Amino acid sequence: ELLMEAARDAGATAQVDDLTRVLSAARHLEKLIEEHVVREKLAALLAAAPVDETRESDDPAIKETPVGHYQYDGPLGRVLVVDDNRGNREILERMLLVDGHHPAVAHDGQRALEMLAAGGYDLVLLDIVMQGLDGRAVLQRIKADPAIAHIPVIMISALEEMEVVVECIQNGAEGYLSKPFNQTFLRARIGASLERKALRDAERRHLWTIQRTQDRLASELNDASAYVRS
Repeated sequence: ELLMEAARDAGATAQVDDLTRVLSAARHLEKLIEEHVVREKLAALLAAAPVDETRESDDPAIKETPVGHYQYDGPLGRVLVVDDNRGNREILERMLLVDGHHPAVAHDGQRALEMLAAGGYDLVLLDIVMQGLDGRAVLQRIKADPAIAHIPVIMISALEEMEVVVECIQNGAEGYLSKPFNQTFLRARIGASLERKALRDAERRHLWTIQRTQDRLASELNDASAYVRS
């Protein structure tokens, strides 16, 4: 897709046609792999795969179904995908739709902040390297805003420098996965993040209820005290 865009910009029509056929063949191959390989082989591959350090051992987000392949069975939510690469956005959006989530996409950091300010999101998948406002700056602004600071953020990037990972975690990121990402581990991370957010939201509602009850009792006690004094 990137080569096609470059060829269009250069006016290379013949190359665009060739690349279009290559892309069509690649998508057909991807469909064949999903239909004839993934369902039969994924269980064995996962069983032999090394454990990802970012995944909780008791995470229920991935489980085996009776038909012998793996499906997402974690909590669902509204997920915002922030990436300036259209291909990456489409891949993540498709995966989220297949799993039953409600995805939304933002092509840059500023647009992501505007969408988050409108409310209603449960999780953010945030690319680190973007033009303009990059992922690290977006993460800092999210965590500095009390209205949206509670939304978990998973950083996604091709970068592998440990200092970037440490910086993101220190600034409040929920986790970090590198591109090209392992979709199984990404699904597990999404499920774990949404589950923790649901628990935190329940705790916040519980604390709000307690505070309301305490305020009501204090008001009633003040009224009773005033009545006794009178």
